Amino acid sequence: MSKSIVILGAGFTGLPLAHKLLKYTAPKPGIKLKVVLVTPSSKFYWNLAATRGVIPGAIPDDQLFLDIKSALPQYPSSHFELFLGRATDVDASANTVRVALNNGSQQTVVYDHLVIATGSHISSNLPYKLLGSYEETLEALHSLQDRIDEAKSIVVAGAGPTGVEAAGEIAAAYGTTKEVTLINSSEHVLHASNVLPSVAQSVERDLRKLGVNVISNTKVISTRNADPTENHGMSPRKTDLVLSNGKAIAADCYLPLFGVAVNTQFLPEQWLDKDGNLKQGKTMRVEGTTNVWGIGDVGNLEPKQVVNTDAQIIYLAETLDRILTGKHNTIKEYKPLNKTMIFISMGPRHATGQIGNWKLWSWMVNYVKGRRIFVDEAPDYPIDLLRDSSRIRGETWLFQSEGIYAEDENRELDIVLDFLRTYGNPESACDTLSLCEQYYHDGGKRTGFGRDFNFSRRRGILSYLAEQGDEVVLAFFLASGEHDTNFTDGTLRTPLLWAVKNGHEAAVTLLLEKGAELESGDSSGRTPLLWAVENGHEAVVRLLLEKGAELESGDSSGRTPLSWAARNKREAVVRLLREKGVEKSKIVTLTREQLHSA
Repeated sequence: MSKSIVILGAGFTGLPLAHKLLKYTAPKPGIKLKVVLVTPSSKFYWNLAATRGVIPGAIPDDQLFLDIKSALPQYPSSHFELFLGRATDVDASANTVRVALNNGSQQTVVYDHLVIATGSHISSNLPYKLLGSYEETLEALHSLQDRIDEAKSIVVAGAGPTGVEAAGEIAAAYGTTKEVTLINSSEHVLHASNVLPSVAQSVERDLRKLGVNVISNTKVISTRNADPTENHGMSPRKTDLVLSNGKAIAADCYLPLFGVAVNTQFLPEQWLDKDGNLKQGKTMRVEGTTNVWGIGDVGNLEPKQVVNTDAQIIYLAETLDRILTGKHNTIKEYKPLNKTMIFISMGPRHATGQIGNWKLWSWMVNYVKGRRIFVDEAPDYPIDLLRDSSRIRGETWLFQSEGIYAEDENRELDIVLDFLRTYGNPESACDTLSLCEQYYHDGGKRTGFGRDFNFSRRRGILSYLAEQGDEVVLAFFLASGEHDTNFTDGTLRTPLLWAVKNGHEAAVTLLLEKGAELESGDSSGRTPLLWAVENGHEAVVRLLLEKGAELESGDSSGRTPLSWAARNKREAVVRLLREKGVEKSKIVTLTREQLHSA
């Protein structure tokens, strides 16, 4: 007998669930399954990136919106059907859903099992979430992009994750050309997200660096759109805001990003709690029903976070599979994660996060999320339903690797290798993988890492990583706290000297941030600046000088940076030294004599 599973919603839970059922359950012998997907939008909205996507030109439309039919092309009409429209009513006694199609007609859809995955929306209906059809959402997004681009003053109300990211992304994109203000009803940002004080402080510190004015313990109590004549008919049209602290401010663009409402208004009242969430039992089934299920934001089992969706998809797909294959007695209870998991990015360079009671390293969240906000992974998301694969999303990997935050040195190498295998380019990461593995397992022995290469017991792993120039892995080891940043080898070279010698600017920056000594010399008295000058690494020279390196510091033979630059014919470095204060007379004398002798 044929069975029909109707899924309402094609977002981060509905679309992957449909694909998983079609791929793994429908082909099983003896099962005749049809999956019906109901959604008002023909496109899957990658709204994880919406806080950056609202900035004109930051992310192309075709990377934010992905065609649903293209994601599910291989399934025949006997197994899969897509209705573009909104569910308006559910008749539980008849097992039917009434759908208002986008073309204006009505459709009654019969179900054996109903999955509600309609998600949520921001109370102000700003396009940080799907607003209905693809066309409606895209029009609203473009309108908001225009408003943001034209505005000189922007006020964001609500200091939850979306508000914080929205303010940070705008400030990071426009710098001082726009005045960005964040209204926060609590003493610290992210108050309702149950984050550690250190996480909130890190976010606030980054917002200040970006120039965002955070007004705390304050709410917006009323707004008024100014009459166009008050602005002489000029765009943008201002919004006047009255604040709970008694002050009034005006904004060219006002973004109220507080309040999330679930999309359950069409469902029977007895299925919902006082906040409109579906009342779910321990198997994600809606209380009082036998064949209605909730998943994602509509439910009341877990916080409304995308990081919870992977586990929910896996569980519900397996549960429905067991029901359809007659294995009802093998259904297990769903176990919510019940821990704080939050990942905040504010532009491509500022990020932080938390898993459980552990604060994540900012560079890690930035590496995984902040650079591209997972846009590169969006095209594969609807069809990548092997949820236990090595590469799903940054949040999942970070959760799986929670041991790193416990400072368990026995896990240190494993986590580094897991990170590289998951996110590294295998071709570029293989040398570093080999180095780490061989150092820990074969340290001090002859190895195959490079021709005639030998590890030295007198060199720490940091010096090898600094020489290699892999700042990502280097940061892992530095953050563990188990390795001395200024550890010296047999020639008194520190990791900083190795990074400088090979011109690895990013590694140099990281080591300096972690406390590497700027003037530490090797056995020949050569400081980092002398090594950089000698090898002609102009960018590293500039960086060291900006950090305060001594211009006239000499090695054990009395050779200064200028001497080395002239001797090795580093003309660009000579010009740079002059910019930084070396006397012209010294340059003229040295370059004539030493360039001639060289």
